[in-house]
Amino acid sequence: MRQRLRIALVAAVLLLPGSAWADGAHYITPADVDLIDILPPPPVPGSSQDIADMKAVMDAQKARTAADVEAAEKDFKKSIFRFRSVIGPDFSAEKMPFTDAFFRRVLEDDAVIVQDAKQYFMRPRPFITNAAVDPVMLRPGGGGYPSGHSTFAYVAAVLVGKMVPEKREAIFARADQFAMMRVVSGEHYPSDVEAGRISASIIANALLHSPKFMADFNQSEAEVRKVLKLKDLPPTNGG
Repeated sequence: MRQRLRIALVAAVLLLPGSAWADGAHYITPADVDLIDILPPPPVPGSSQDIADMKAVMDAQKARTAADVEAAEKDFKKSIFRFRSVIGPDFSAEKMPFTDAFFRRVLEDDAVIVQDAKQYFMRPRPFITNAAVDPVMLRPGGGGYPSGHSTFAYVAAVLVGKMVPEKREAIFARADQFAMMRVVSGEHYPSDVEAGRISASIIANALLHSPKFMADFNQSEAEVRKVLKLKDLPPTNGG
């Protein structure tokens, strides 16, 4: 069953118009990163961890401010350039066209791998389990474990942090904020976010061991550092 599901998911992406997967340009696939076998299962419904998860969501909802709502809405978009706030105004798609295309491809690979795990675990989102949860954004369907936005945030932090190590601490702090907005917004539990962090480490490691990926990573790194007027770093070879 799992194998049939994985094949169906990959096939669906291969058919997407304009998909990088359509021309075999992906860096890694679900066959390279099996999150289903690596991630711990989500908390059992009604368990003490599950109850604590829901309490954290409700506490975040009670405490959220108008500024939190605005931040959650803006961070709903998965874009590498959401890190502009800590890297600088020149970190933009307009000034970094190769980097823009590169991270879109990374995001596509990341999303399919995460979706594979989401479909397997099928953990109901907080607002489905508890009608008192009022999500900030649209009510997304599908499983919530692991959090796709959190996975994206930490994959981005690993990669951009390697490109701009001078700001690595601030980049990871921004990833923490990006990920926790998913709890504040009522669309994920804290354990979904933690599973996203674990997933990101595994996915980033797989990417950094892909020769195809590293060739593009080095080109993106050079573009980023040139636009930001930073001193060149030695080429990254993975490992």
